[in-house]
Amino acid sequence: MLSLSLSCILLRFARQSHGYCNSSLLLPQQFLHDGSNQRTDKYGGSIQNRCRFPLEVLDAVQAGWKEGVGASSPLVGNVTLRLSPFSSFNGMSDSNEMELYRYFISRLNEYRPAFLHLIEARVPNFSVVQNFAELFEGVVIGAAGFNPESADKLIQRGAKAHPKQEFVVSFGRNFISNPDLPLRVLLRAPITHYDRSTFYTFDKAGYTDQQSLTEQQVNINVEHFRRHFHGKPEIQKEIDELVHILRV
Repeated sequence: MLSLSLSCILLRFARQSHGYCNSSLLLPQQFLHDGSNQRTDKYGGSIQNRCRFPLEVLDAVQAGWKEGVGASSPLVGNVTLRLSPFSSFNGMSDSNEMELYRYFISRLNEYRPAFLHLIEARVPNFSVVQNFAELFEGVVIGAAGFNPESADKLIQRGAKAHPKQEFVVSFGRNFISNPDLPLRVLLRAPITHYDRSTFYTFDKAGYTDQQSLTEQQVNINVEHFRRHFHGKPEIQKEIDELVHILRV
């Protein structure tokens, strides 16, 4: 299990140049939901009609991205989509959200976006990723409210339930309070909790005043791994290589 987690570290924190079609809480999602979409033309009414505009937007973004980077570019397929099922932000609602997103996510396979970015809903005992990921034939990224432990559990569960599918977890708020978050995740080092009261402010408090692990803290954690995996040089080598990459 550890080797799987280690091999996912770089994927989780990889930076990727891509076109981003953000349906999360914006106009495309307003078309999806019958709580906001009251149209009576071909863009309103049935689930199929309400999905028409977001899919047209995705198609247009893909075409524009292809023209911008060039058809032969290795980045040509790097257009993705972000969704927030069951979000009630700004009064968003739908009478049958499960059916809506099962249909919409299934349709996304026709467009083959680079990956699908799903925002977890604040709904008790419900996981957006676990309920919808299986419908998408590609990489699924989960986000919102994850810590390293819950992220690892999600990836492990996904690997068991859907071995042919790739699961990734993204972090946002924890990056604010942990400038070296990838290294901390790798070394199982403590995560500094963010201070929500500093969000959307205009000085350094909560943004640039957070400390990275000291050299001594890094060495202590690395040594702990070396002792734990004594006699397994391949794992020790992998840890050393990742630590070197993440400290640069």
